[in-house]
Amino acid sequence: MFHFKSIWTAGRAFCVMATVLCGCATTYKPAENIQTLQERVSQQVKIDLSVTCNDVKVHCFPIIDQRMAETNLGILPEEFEVLPIFLKVENAGQNPIKVDLPNSFITVGEKQNAYIDTDSAVERIGKNDTNAAMAFGVMFGVLGGAVGGVAGAGLGSAIDSSKVGSGTIEGHYHRQSFTPTFIYPNKSGAGLVFYHVSKEDLDSEKLTLILPIVDLNTNTISNAEITFKPGDFGRIKGDKQ
Repeated sequence: MFHFKSIWTAGRAFCVMATVLCGCATTYKPAENIQTLQERVSQQVKIDLSVTCNDVKVHCFPIIDQRMAETNLGILPEEFEVLPIFLKVENAGQNPIKVDLPNSFITVGEKQNAYIDTDSAVERIGKNDTNAAMAFGVMFGVLGGAVGGVAGAGLGSAIDSSKVGSGTIEGHYHRQSFTPTFIYPNKSGAGLVFYHVSKEDLDSEKLTLILPIVDLNTNTISNAEITFKPGDFGRIKGDKQ
């Protein structure tokens, strides 16, 4: 009798946990495409962060707000020292351009914070926090793996760092990433980019994005610069009420 009761209790707990996970799956509704994400961030970011540089207009939407970051990316940026930014670049000039993301950076005073490519951002998140990796799984519908992880608690998180690089999660980030980097006249590019920014830097008075833009006909390079205050973009985890 005791054995049967123990099994029933464990099974009941398992069902409850599975129900909770299902609830989480319906709570997180990440943007399915770049256009939807752009609509969300543009509505959230009320400040006009745009600059025109040699007939190229750059719009910058830092994703610092906790709710927006969790809903669309499954993370709190400060926990991974990553700053996601949604960029839109419009080429109103006569020549094709290249948005030189690898050589872009965020400045904090005299310090430069490097650009992080999408694969490195995914790897950093999975390597540094397996709990976030589990949140990824629930967020993107990998419920089977999550439930399996609950059943076998000794396995730790349901989705470990090795699975954060799976097609489901990595694919989502790549679909949201900035494209194209080569932009023809009267065309535009848009999407997510990532930068390494520490927790301390997120508390700074201001950050400046430096984005090199190459004119492919003349090979001249112009730097679009956009300065913003992190505190203007919503609360981040740890802020005081």
